Amino acid sequence: MTWVLGGFRTELSPPPFFVERGLTWDPPDDAATSHVLGALAALGVSFGACHTEFTAAGLIEVNAATARTVRGGFLPPDLTPLLAASLTEPGEPMFAARDDDWLLVWWSAYVRLVAPPVLAAFFRHGVVLEPHLQNVLIAVDEDDWPAAVVFRDLEGVKLVTPRHEPLLAGLPAGVARGLRYDEARGWDRVAYCLLVNHLAEVAAAIADGRGDARLASARRVLDVARAWCARHGVANPEVNLGGGMAVDYQRPEAVFDWAGFGRGLAGLARPGETLRIEPGRAVTAYCGWYLTRVLDVKLSHGEAFAVVAGGTHHLRTPAAKGHNQPFAVISSADSGADIEASPVTVCGQLCTPKDILARRVGVRRLRAGDLLAFGLAGAYAWNISHHGFLMHPPPAFHYLSC
Repeated sequence: MTWVLGGFRTELSPPPFFVERGLTWDPPDDAATSHVLGALAALGVSFGACHTEFTAAGLIEVNAATARTVRGGFLPPDLTPLLAASLTEPGEPMFAARDDDWLLVWWSAYVRLVAPPVLAAFFRHGVVLEPHLQNVLIAVDEDDWPAAVVFRDLEGVKLVTPRHEPLLAGLPAGVARGLRYDEARGWDRVAYCLLVNHLAEVAAAIADGRGDARLASARRVLDVARAWCARHGVANPEVNLGGGMAVDYQRPEAVFDWAGFGRGLAGLARPGETLRIEPGRAVTAYCGWYLTRVLDVKLSHGEAFAVVAGGTHHLRTPAAKGHNQPFAVISSADSGADIEASPVTVCGQLCTPKDILARRVGVRRLRAGDLLAFGLAGAYAWNISHHGFLMHPPPAFHYLSC
């Protein structure tokens, strides 16, 4: 027997990213119940699960974490849960048209909400959480202010030895081995998930395109660090100011103002201090290009597609970050099917709809046999890609001297 308990109406961000922003519980009426039960019967499915959703287009996968959080009573009904990863998507509306003071105060509130529970779990209790962007739900109030946090997907939790050795000794050897971390390894995992993967990414999204905001953030960090050093008698400190020098994949020509930022940092530094930054992709992204050949161009339901020899198993950045990877067309002398003056979606050969490098990008002309040169491929490209997908070969690498 199957019961239809209800569903969620999903609020999505504007195209082309369609980030899941929130869910509203929607109990079914008789017509909806009959529709879903009839569809399940036609499909031969006798049960459903919280990780699937039926739509007119069929059964699709959805993020069930937000749904469980809302329905499980973990959050008050007047708060809106958001996957932390959604805050780092290009064009995040929460940060648009906000002044620098608002962003800095919001960021301080966000850090105070997210960091202390993770650090307390590790330092006080010897528990290693993995609070990366996909594992954390942030609940905001009607003014977009961070009000609550939920840490989910606890299968990656580890226990620091020897603090938990008595507990681990009572578990089967295989289970204990999977849970056991020494303190150094545990801290490396916490630091990466919390500081690098999570807080640094959110900070980069907030500071995206705002050189002045980046300096204001550095000033705030220095105020806190100097007060701490004075309190504990630390002389000649080394202060890590983090990253946040974002790369704009939609406007490759909009390069971060390194000269202005450097002059600003020089004005903040005091004698004896060493200030460090983490420029990351803002330096290396511009140092790589990914070239792949167009195998075929075609129309499907009136939309133009170009199928290339490579794909996201070589360059996963656009799929992971939700943007169009910028590219240039290098025309070939070969003749073949072509597309003229039309938006085209560039996709690979993998058997997944996520194998998209760029979506609906205008081109003058594109033919089978042409080369596509994707820029900004020097960071978070091959290193984060799913190598060997369906045994597809890796790309060739060529290193050019300047």
